[in-house]
Amino acid sequence: MVSGWGSFGGGDLVVLAWISPYLFGKEGMGLGDVKLMAGIGAVIGLTNILPALFLASVLGLAVALFMKKRGMAQEGYIPFGPFLSLGGMIVYLFGSNIWEAYLSLFRW
Repeated sequence: MVSGWGSFGGGDLVVLAWISPYLFGKEGMGLGDVKLMAGIGAVIGLTNILPALFLASVLGLAVALFMKKRGMAQEGYIPFGPFLSLGGMIVYLFGSNIWEAYLSLFRW
């Protein structure tokens, strides 16, 4: 049975997909990314959706900056789906360890 939290995982990206043409003048994210994040959210659960999205964004930014520095960047799009998948997989496998490490920063 699919969890209802998957819609929350896709819902945050729907908002980004809707507002990106107004902010950037072009499509920033396709609905395929929304569907992928909804599926990931159904698997990893509500508490892990935002860390997965954050990790995917950081990984995507790192690769995009690397490609730009090496001169490999083009005017086209860099697909976000692989980074969503990688972020979801990392959080699925190590999510509890990531949360423990993060929360330990605030313990005295």
